[in-house]
Amino acid sequence: GLDYVETVASGGQARRYKIHLPPGYATSRAYPVVLAFHGSGMSMDSMRGLTLMDLVADRNGFIVVYPEGAG
Repeated sequence: GLDYVETVASGGQARRYKIHLPPGYATSRAYPVVLAFHGSGMSMDSMRGLTLMDLVADRNGFIVVYPEGAG
C-alpha cells in the first residue's frame, strides 16, 4: 500500500494525520475508511504499529487514517 502524511488546520493548530491506501488503490473506485484513534500517551505511529491495521486494510481493501492527537 501507499502511505501519506497530511496536515489540516483545526482550532488554530496544524494537525497531522497519516493515510494508508491499500495496494491497487484507484481514484475511480469508492473505498471504506477506518479512523484509527490512539489513546493518551500514544502517537499515530505507535497506534499504527500496535494495531497492524495496515495489513488488515491491505487484505480487505479499505483506507486507514491515523490522526495525531494533541496534548
